[in-house]
Amino acid sequence: MRISGIKCASGSSGKILFLGIVLAIGTELLADESRSAKQMVAIGDPFELPTKPKSCVIQDDLRVASRIFAAQYQEVRPEYMSLIGSFNVTRGQSVKKGQLLATAVTSNLEKMREIYQDYAQLYLGQLRIATNSRKVAEARRERIKNLTEKGVMAASELEQVDSAVVSAKQVEERMQRGLESMQKNVDTYSVQIKQANFFSAIDGVVTELIVDPKSLSGNLMVMAGTVIAKIEKPGRYRAEAQLFDSQVHGVATGMNATVTLPDGNTIVGKVTEVSTLPTEKKVEMSGYSSYSYQNEGDGKASGGLTFYRVIVEFDRAGAILPPNLLADVSIIKSTHQAKFCLPWNAIQIVDGKPSIQILEDGKGWSRIPVRLGKRGRYDVEVETPLAGSTVVKSKIW
Repeated sequence: MRISGIKCASGSSGKILFLGIVLAIGTELLADESRSAKQMVAIGDPFELPTKPKSCVIQDDLRVASRIFAAQYQEVRPEYMSLIGSFNVTRGQSVKKGQLLATAVTSNLEKMREIYQDYAQLYLGQLRIATNSRKVAEARRERIKNLTEKGVMAASELEQVDSAVVSAKQVEERMQRGLESMQKNVDTYSVQIKQANFFSAIDGVVTELIVDPKSLSGNLMVMAGTVIAKIEKPGRYRAEAQLFDSQVHGVATGMNATVTLPDGNTIVGKVTEVSTLPTEKKVEMSGYSSYSYQNEGDGKASGGLTFYRVIVEFDRAGAILPPNLLADVSIIKSTHQAKFCLPWNAIQIVDGKPSIQILEDGKGWSRIPVRLGKRGRYDVEVETPLAGSTVVKSKIW
């Protein structure tokens, strides 16, 4: 038989050889354990451990909590107050562009349109009468004017006729404005009736509905601008964070970033936008204070701070992320390859200067000053040359 590449004889001599190999391996393992134990004993503190310098990549990054949105989505909103009669989709359903999502009840809209159509007809009739009266008054004025010029009638008669013409024009203008107003209402209700059906503008998935269609009994009244459904196109997503000016320093579009989702998956993305947010202003309302964004565009707040929106885009092919998801985003501002790195808890500050403790010949500790380079979140670059076998004292925390 063959053990670890060694051909062993069978029988008693083979068993003896096998046992010898096992004992040799065990002795070496015990020796390693003994050396580690000696180093531990040399430190003497159970909360201190030996470590060795190693090469590493020092990363200057910014970690922020961000909300996740689909890069392409549609929020379905009625332009006018609407009475939704039915939903044709459910949450989580895939839809195609142009697919019917919901339908509004139009019977009340049609009745209102008929009412305003009737008013429009009344104004139209009154306008025709007023127009005719104005024309009669203008014709009479011409006749009186001719007679006045010939001296047949007094000038005062012409002044009375002029007043009648002005009055007739005023009535005609009022009827014209009334007709236009009624026709505008007719047109508005016609548009509402035409837009009573709500369609998907993109291929995607229904991620939000204002109500569960199964629980809808009767009609649902919604105000203008209310989001009744949200369609998201899966695959491309945006992580959006809102930061102060002190946090956003050094962040620029095109930088690499990582997005860690709540399930632990980490995805690589890029910064696609760094922009100022509208200013948050204090607004006094009926005895209490609230805050609202004023769209001034400069992002300057009363305290001198500037708020920024930072967006990282990433791909999640074939996946549908739930709405209002929060994720941890790490924006990588720069990276540096360091030859010697130590954990931060190996660095000690003595008299304001950094130093480390190294094990000399396995006998005792000696403190030496070091020059530090780039700083990372967990590791720091040591510019002072160190041998790779150097044992350094490091605390557990």
